[in-house]
Amino acid sequence: MILDGATVGPAYTSAFTVLSTRADILAAVRAAAGSPATKAHRIDLPYDSPAYQSLYGGSAVWLYVPVDGRLEQLALTWVAAKDAGTRAEGLAALAHFRTPGNIRVAERLLADPDYAVVTESGHQPVRRYLVRARAHQVLDGWGVQHAKPIIDGPHAP
Repeated sequence: MILDGATVGPAYTSAFTVLSTRADILAAVRAAAGSPATKAHRIDLPYDSPAYQSLYGGSAVWLYVPVDGRLEQLALTWVAAKDAGTRAEGLAALAHFRTPGNIRVAERLLADPDYAVVTESGHQPVRRYLVRARAHQVLDGWGVQHAKPIIDGPHAP
């Protein structure tokens, strides 16, 4: 597609969608132009998102998004996702926005039930609660007192 004399490929949004028409890309740029963001946040895209499917080339797929109110709203939807990886990414994004409500969200996720089985060289496999770990990290970063959750637990095959 040609946009103002330059050939461009698809564009990707912070909601993990793919924009491929001139009108959609220009609408997204106009909407983003009013953002007060001065920082960016890196997101590991969910494997089932359209942006990931479009960009995947055999390795990690990251997207840098502006740290603004839109990111906070997206992060609040991500922390409610079915996928633990998306919940952990939501917490990482939410770390930019210390509010009483976001503190409560992070505290609730200290008890997240999902885990990954992790095997490190020379050690027995463990259940690693990645969302709990990220919630703990965020709360620590905010200086919020809380009980440290169980992050690594025994794994029975």
